[in-house]
Amino acid sequence: MVNWFEWNKVEPEVGAAVDWTVAEDPDIRSAFTAALPEWYRFAAERDECGEPLS
Repeated sequence: MVNWFEWNKVEPEVGAAVDWTVAEDPDIRSAFTAALPEWYRFAAERDECGEPLS
């Protein structure tokens, strides 16, 4: 299982914010999903689990 989170958060290991998001930008999302194997499922819509990132 691969679990990818759409999160822009501070990582203590580097002492700075790291932007882990791939679905926010349409160009990055397209490149990311195009590189996935055909059997891999990528949700078309994200589930609402909190406030959106600003």
